[in-house]
Order: sequence, then C-alpha cells, then structure tokens
Amino acid sequence: MTLKNLRISRLYDWCMRYASSKWSGWMLFAVAFADAAALAIPTPLFLLTAVLFNPEKAYRFAAFVVGGGVLGALVGYSIGHFLWLTPEGGFTSLAMLVFNHVPGASIEVYEMAKALFEKWDYWILFSVSFVPAPQTLMTVLAGVFDINIIIFMVVTAICQSVKYFAFTWCIVRFGARAKEVLESYYKPIGIAIGVTLIVAISLYNLL
Repeated sequence: MTLKNLRISRLYDWCMRYASSKWSGWMLFAVAFADAAALAIPTPLFLLTAVLFNPEKAYRFAAFVVGGGVLGALVGYSIGHFLWLTPEGGFTSLAMLVFNHVPGASIEVYEMAKALFEKWDYWILFSVSFVPAPQTLMTVLAGVFDINIIIFMVVTAICQSVKYFAFTWCIVRFGARAKEVLESYYKPIGIAIGVTLIVAISLYNLL
C-alpha cells in the first residue's frame, strides 16, 4: 500500500468511526472543505458512508458537504489569487509543492487550464464540475486567472449543489449499490454534460 493510499485508508477509518455520531455532519463539512481547498480527498466516498449509516439525514449531509465545498473553494481561490505566482510571474514554492505532490496537478495541467480559462472564462467551471478532472486545481487556478469572485462563488454553489444532492439521491435510491451505479454511469454522463455545456456556450458566443 502506498503512503497516499495509507493516508486515505486512515481517513476513511476515521470517517467510519464518526459516521453515526452527532458530529457526522461537521465531519463531512471538514472533509469537503479540505477537498475543495487544497487536498485530493474522495468526498463522495465519505458522503456515501455517512448516508448509509444515517439515511434519514441524507439531504442534511448533502447540505453540509455543499457548504464545506463552497467555503473550501473560496479558500482555494484565495490561495490561487494571492499565493500562486511571484510578483515576477513565476511559480511560488507553494505552487511547486502542489505540482509535485497533489494527484492530478502538474505544470502541464496548469498550462491546459490556462488555455481553457482564456477561451471560456468562468464557463469552464460548469463543465469541469461534471467531468473527471482535477477540480481542486481548477478552483485554485480560478483565483490565479482572476475570475470574478462573485460569479465564481455562484457557479461553485450551483455545481456543488447539483452534484452532491444528485449523488445523495442515488444513495437513497440504490443504497450500497450507489457507488457501483455511479462508477458505471458517472463518467459517460459527466462527459456528456460537459460536452453539451461547451457546445451550448459555443453557440451562445456565435449568436
């Protein structure tokens, strides 16, 4: 087992201990906050566990996750805006640390994201929320590229709400099979949504 997997395993064990406690909602808030702010944590896995233990609190848990994710996204945005680049335009030590140690983050992904933001502006955030992509890095880069913060927060709140309340509905509907169902259909559905949004935005810009 790798060091990263060991840390995730320990975090999951901690989640299992607190899933049925009175602090379970705030535990989910903390996980979602950390995931959105800077760390690559599988928030849906923790939400799945908590909802299976407490199905009567399912949508309350989803609200905690959305709240933590939105607040964490604001922190990620601030990191990008204030701590990512030096006054000369180079990468700071923090940026290099993220590139070297956070899964899915790299200078190549940064350059790709830069091109996407230059072309689509904040609209790219809608697409990224529903496709397999390093969303934490995109949150930070929204701050780096100075996306309007009010628009950023509104888009983040909408996307987080749609994603996690839909996920919670799936858990309530399918129970323990939700993870299997989502693994089978999330990627193609997410890509379809992302492509649809990009096409719609392209047509809008042509009008």
